[in-house]
Amino acid sequence: MRPWTRLFALRRAWGLRGYSVRARPAGSWTTEELQALVRQAAMSGHLEESALKQLHGESPVERAQDLPEVVKTPGTSEGDGELVAEDALEPVESSGSDTSKLLPCDFTDFVSIADLCRSEGLRNFVALGQLADRMVKELAKPDLAQADELLRLASTFATLGVLHPPLFASLTKSLLSLWKDKDSSATASQVARLARACAAQRFRHEELFGRMANLLRTRLSALSSQEALSLLFSHASLRLAPPYGELDEGMWQALEKHAMSEDISPEAALKLCHALFLSRRVDEKSVPQVVELLSSAAEKLQQRPLSLGLHRRVLLLRSAVRYLHREAYKELPKEVHDLFRKAHRMEAPMNVKQPVLFVRKLSHCLTKLKIGHIVMAERGPFTFDLVERDRKVVYECNHFDRFYANSTEKIASASLQERIVKAMGYRVVQVPHWQWNRIKHRRQRMEYIRMSRYYALKDRREWAPRDEELQDVAVNELDYLGEYFFRKEMPNTHWAWFQPRYDASKRIPEGKTAGTV
Repeated sequence: MRPWTRLFALRRAWGLRGYSVRARPAGSWTTEELQALVRQAAMSGHLEESALKQLHGESPVERAQDLPEVVKTPGTSEGDGELVAEDALEPVESSGSDTSKLLPCDFTDFVSIADLCRSEGLRNFVALGQLADRMVKELAKPDLAQADELLRLASTFATLGVLHPPLFASLTKSLLSLWKDKDSSATASQVARLARACAAQRFRHEELFGRMANLLRTRLSALSSQEALSLLFSHASLRLAPPYGELDEGMWQALEKHAMSEDISPEAALKLCHALFLSRRVDEKSVPQVVELLSSAAEKLQQRPLSLGLHRRVLLLRSAVRYLHREAYKELPKEVHDLFRKAHRMEAPMNVKQPVLFVRKLSHCLTKLKIGHIVMAERGPFTFDLVERDRKVVYECNHFDRFYANSTEKIASASLQERIVKAMGYRVVQVPHWQWNRIKHRRQRMEYIRMSRYYALKDRREWAPRDEELQDVAVNELDYLGEYFFRKEMPNTHWAWFQPRYDASKRIPEGKTAGTV
């Protein structure tokens, strides 16, 4: 296909510059048509009247026999290919009676499109991010949506895995205005649902979770055991558990008792153990509670096969108990040792992960430094970015998804992995993305990696996990070589250095056109 023909077809499929996407009957969306629908709504904010009717379950105006076939361009993979509609998408002129068929989308339409993507399993991160930008503008309008619609949107983006902090900041502002006092219409199930969505988004908001804690004090009896366990795990994942977070000790104990009120299942018992390790509440006094939960789960899992998710969680708990509490590991009951041995000897299915560009560039630097390493190495429940062959050194390419939103603090699961890995005797080289992206030249990156590796091996400050409380008050938590910031260079957010520091329009001299510069 010629380049201009392909560009023309793409504009038609995306619904750009006067072209639109027609709808099929309800329940017959294909992946290509859904891609085109999301792109058109995200980039133009308009859809055809028939598409809007089909989106909300009404009978569409145009039927399937009147519509063209949509094919993919050659050389693209399934689900990610560009769209080409052949011989049927007629152009809509910028003026005339046909323009009335294109209707602007409101907030409810955008939420329905996101729900459709979740039900069909479509994860177009670029288009969904643009769609979220449009919803942020819609949420700025007063009295726009109800709490149910906002919670449905939060759950949709959390399920799809689209990290978008501005959208959740707007959702938080709207929900705070709706849940003003203890007598609001918020239910305990809605609070648990919102906490799960925020945990999946790595989004922490002190005022919101403080309001949720006040609501839970009067609605605790309405929670089910699964919802109470979900709240515990969400607060532990966000590091909002006591004594570090917004949830006080009394509420944590009440939720924990409520989660164990019924005959707890083995999956729930292991999940509660995982939450205790994430919140750093496992010490010498609480180890017997963890052992009791593991024993109850091991008795019920003796004759049952382990699913993939349960297998990884058992391996994680085995590593946590074995390396963080060695004495307790030696005294575990026989059934718990049998469960750990069963998970350790079980062959997990091959899950080949392709390294991202960050990992590939760091691997290239190590190759230039003549350091033998393995990319995406699997060790028990963990998949390391890079591991050296001759030394016990692990390289972590810490991208933005390993930090909480609007902060430079690592998430609880990444911190737990670092604690276990350092207890195993490995040295961890931290490579944060804001440092890596600021260094533009290859030789500077190689020197940065070489010195970071040297200090990870020699500097005793790198031996302790970074989420531990500092013993010396004179030591700053960011006082590491390669991570010291001057005051003007301290990032407010983890994407601050991606924003341009200049106005591009001022770079063009006044009175000059673009063609004469």
